[in-house]
Amino acid sequence: MGKFIEILAMVLGGLSIFAVCFLGFAMMSGKSLGSVPVIGGAIEPDPSEVAANPTTPNNRTASDASNPPKRTPSQVIGSTLGVMPAFELPSPYSQVELTNLVNDLKNTRNAIALREKAVGERELEAAERERTLTERFALLDEMRDRLMGFEHELDLREQEIVRDEDAVDQATKLKWAETAGVFTELEPLTAGERIVEYEPEDAAKILRAMDPAVATEILTAIAPEKWKLYLQAYSELKPDA
Repeated sequence: MGKFIEILAMVLGGLSIFAVCFLGFAMMSGKSLGSVPVIGGAIEPDPSEVAANPTTPNNRTASDASNPPKRTPSQVIGSTLGVMPAFELPSPYSQVELTNLVNDLKNTRNAIALREKAVGERELEAAERERTLTERFALLDEMRDRLMGFEHELDLREQEIVRDEDAVDQATKLKWAETAGVFTELEPLTAGERIVEYEPEDAAKILRAMDPAVATEILTAIAPEKWKLYLQAYSELKPDA
């Protein structure tokens, strides 16, 4: 039952507010309130209706009946507003509850502001960190390019050194080959006597540059006290060395 009364009061209050607004708009339009539909007759009666009903109450004259008193807009609004308090609804919150609600809203707004500030600071930190990482990556790329260039230069130098070493080896081999040709022209006994004038390692290189059969004959002709030393150097030296 209480719910029904509450709904009814809300409906009546809404209708009253609508009537006041409707009347206010009608007044602001500048037209005569008597020409406004629905409420015009209550404010300014239509003269045709007065002529059609000439009867007047006992306490009025005929002239008063033909010219009924007009209600001013202020009187109409005042009479409408007079019944408004009857439809006022009690507030669902007490003063203490409203104060607490306002304080909660303020605290929530402050918390949101602090959170937005913290988020903004984190965004600035993230942007600064990203800028720092970008600079570091650029520096690393530059260092990588320099290292690659340095590595390329080292490769070129290594190739030059290898070419130089190959040239030296070829020249050395050519020298030992020429020397071996000289010993090949000699008699094995004479070659055996002459080859001991070289160090065992160099003698081994000369012997490796000639035919193995000739090298064997020269080794056999070396004196017995030196023969074993030169034979060992010859055996340890690879054929392509």
